[in-house]
Amino acid sequence: MNPDRLELYRWFIAVTERASPVARLREMERVVREKLAPALRDPVVREHVSGFHLWKRNAEEGEAAGAAGVGVDLFAAADADPPSDPVLASHLQETGAVGGRGVLGEAAVILHPIAAEYRRGLTDISEVALDLHVAPQLDFRAHQCALIDAACSSADPRFQLQTYLTEHSAAYLRLARPEPEVEGELWSWAQEELWSRLYTPGPGRGLLAPIYSLWNIVLGTVPRRWTDRTELAARLGIDCG
Repeated sequence: MNPDRLELYRWFIAVTERASPVARLREMERVVREKLAPALRDPVVREHVSGFHLWKRNAEEGEAAGAAGVGVDLFAAADADPPSDPVLASHLQETGAVGGRGVLGEAAVILHPIAAEYRRGLTDISEVALDLHVAPQLDFRAHQCALIDAACSSADPRFQLQTYLTEHSAAYLRLARPEPEVEGELWSWAQEELWSRLYTPGPGRGLLAPIYSLWNIVLGTVPRRWTDRTELAARLGIDCG
């Protein structure tokens, strides 16, 4: 595949607009767990894409205009077989998913070579978020509470997240410590490069640093300055004890 010539394929699964914001969040969680996670982890699908970005949109959370639901952007080489073929479609049957090729206007910068590291960061964080999202229900709620705690902490959340993700995400461990672990060594160059990538915004307007997608995918809410753990958990309908 030619990494310098990419296409973007976007699939979107809308959820019931008439439901309450919390009910929409629960429905989006089910869609990710039951529909999108199996599709994104299918080796045949992955063979046709060079990266992906999973995202949620809940209109009442201040997102851009549009239906509430779950979307996935697939980055594929322009000369590759389209990832919208029946292999992917078979995972999305009866979900009401809509998809197609193309990205318009300023957003097209995400496909340029200059955005290669940004696309890699979006893929990395989507992989990590999927690990948390597909966990058994009780574990998933614990992951959500851990992310709420990290988001509302007065300290830089990356230090709290490093320890947590090392314990709970195989994708994070693979990305952050690909080399054999040295006893007593808590850091690696790969981990430093990963976090630099996750905290670097994209080259175009509105392309937020990939790290924010961790909260968007797992919690379903937009990045903002959070301080009150109890209030945030209640607003998201999550019981963090």
